[in-house]
Amino acid sequence: MRFILIFFLFLLFLPLLTACDQEQSAEPESALENTARAPEEPLAGEIAETETAAPEEETEDDFDYDGLPPGTGREEVFVNCSSCHSLKLVQQQGLSPHRWEEILDWMVEEQGMTPLEPPERERVINYLSTHYGPPQ
Repeated sequence: MRFILIFFLFLLFLPLLTACDQEQSAEPESALENTARAPEEPLAGEIAETETAAPEEETEDDFDYDGLPPGTGREEVFVNCSSCHSLKLVQQQGLSPHRWEEILDWMVEEQGMTPLEPPERERVINYLSTHYGPPQ
């Protein structure tokens, strides 16, 4: 499941990466040649930086999930629901577990959604009915 999320994010950011490559290749070669130079050695008394800070990787906790609250099944709901429609549509429903089951059946039968495996389906139904169930 994590692979699917990473692949989805890659596809999301691919146009940005392509745009960056096009901007860089638009620079004249002479400008690129002028910026290349030997690294400076530290002056006496200075400490040389031997390591560069590794870029921070985005963790699952940093990812927004379009406002879905934390909980078991959030990743599955994000990937499966947002691939076809806005998560705002999910967040406004307020359905019972039985109605969420019917909605998933309808989406598979009528909308071409890929059927979820039973454990994944159970996590999705539990998550949706817990966070987007009928008002208490």
